[in-house]
Amino acid sequence: MYTIEQIKNAAWMNAEHTLIECEVKFAEADQFLPFGAPIEGDQYAHTKEVFDRASSGEFGEVAEYVAPPEPENNQPTVQGAQTL
Repeated sequence: MYTIEQIKNAAWMNAEHTLIECEVKFAEADQFLPFGAPIEGDQYAHTKEVFDRASSGEFGEVAEYVAPPEPENNQPTVQGAQTL
């Protein structure tokens, strides 16, 4: 198991608040590492610990999820494609 020293830049990655992305400094590493922690489904204890500690606010507020913008539909329609 890895030892968590610090978590920063935590943000919810979905509206359901079941996945957090953040940067984690483990004692076993010399730098912060990008890390994704789901609420369930991961077999590693340190992943659950990252989720639990980050979501509890221990390392600051978790940034709210921001949905990506809707893609613009610039594709020609069937009728428009016939005029090309």
